[in-house]
Amino acid sequence: MGARCFASTNKEYKELNLKYMAHNYSTAEPIIAKALGSWMWDVEGTKYLDFHSGYCVANQGHCHPRIVEALVTQASILATPSRAFDNDQAAHYSELMSKTFGYDKLLPSSSGVEACESAVKLARRWGYVVKGVPDGKAEVLFPKG
Repeated sequence: MGARCFASTNKEYKELNLKYMAHNYSTAEPIIAKALGSWMWDVEGTKYLDFHSGYCVANQGHCHPRIVEALVTQASILATPSRAFDNDQAAHYSELMSKTFGYDKLLPSSSGVEACESAVKLARRWGYVVKGVPDGKAEVLFPKG
């Protein structure tokens, strides 16, 4: 399985996870150590068929060779550029996504928090520009509970 293990059993890993990780929902057993295609293996070497797809983030399968090759190729050129700079892939990606989803523009985000922050800023600007809210008077309301 590899030499990266800190523990050797699902139970030991679960105890470490519970001790050191904050959990916003409970996780399923077992502790997955590697995956390929539709298959996953736990830290004890047991093989499982993955019906979960990682909340759809792994719906192409795990470690697909073409995706891994594209990731390695791009990471060896430019891994994660700051949004403070444009890069030679952003325009092509933005055009493809805009045309695919029928939008004029898009704003790639690194996380859900960043996406929500941008949505709030966009809504506030829309209030000023489109609805004519006086400068400094826009309010953003969030539900509680």
